[in-house]
Amino acid sequence: MSRRPPKACAASATIGKYKPKVKGSGPYEVCLSPTQRKELFGDQKVIGKSIGCGTFACVWQKDNGQVVKLTKDREDVEGLLSAKGSDRVVKVISIAELPASGLDVRSKKVIPVYAITAEKLTPLTSSQQKWLSKPLNSARTALLKSAEKYRGPAKQYQFPQPSELGRRACKGAVQTKKCETFISQFADAFGELFRKGVVFQDAHGGNFGIDSKGRWKILDLGYSGIKKRSIVPVLNGPSKKLRVLRRVR
Repeated sequence: MSRRPPKACAASATIGKYKPKVKGSGPYEVCLSPTQRKELFGDQKVIGKSIGCGTFACVWQKDNGQVVKLTKDREDVEGLLSAKGSDRVVKVISIAELPASGLDVRSKKVIPVYAITAEKLTPLTSSQQKWLSKPLNSARTALLKSAEKYRGPAKQYQFPQPSELGRRACKGAVQTKKCETFISQFADAFGELFRKGVVFQDAHGGNFGIDSKGRWKILDLGYSGIKKRSIVPVLNGPSKKLRVLRRVR
């Protein structure tokens, strides 16, 4: 985050990335009031630079080993809330809405931003993402087609033969056994999320991480197709003082 935030902000940052083909993509400026900064980061003196950014969000590490994700993506928020209890999804500590704390850099519109405090996961390495890329894409396509054709009650959905999907998707993969295990477990996780009302469409290597026990988990549930339906606690912020924001470089 900015070392010299604007006067109205206890901390400020730019989150998200601009992607021409993605509607509503970043960047966005975020201004945290003293109350918001205190609630999210406690007495942490230096917040520092983000440890990772996506199209709609950036993530910062806390001194206690947890992370704070600041995001504009309401679908990610809804997906994580709906997936609560799943051991294949990042463990969420808290979620809060920061009203009037974000500013769309291109449209200059004030937008709500959400703060997600969660356990820290270690991202998959570039080599892991590389050998998983094709199998994961193949499995995701098969799973989405299966979900699209399914006509029964969502709570009864079960993808048939996940181990067979693993064998098909991982044929010719560099690390066949590891790949088959991952894809089979991914199919089970996809089914579990579907039964909870979440369609995990954005499955790619960058959206998975490893927890402290060595288990892989899903990092992000954006593009889940869930509209705004949950009541999210509000952590009030800088209100009309956003005019003092400047782009953090």
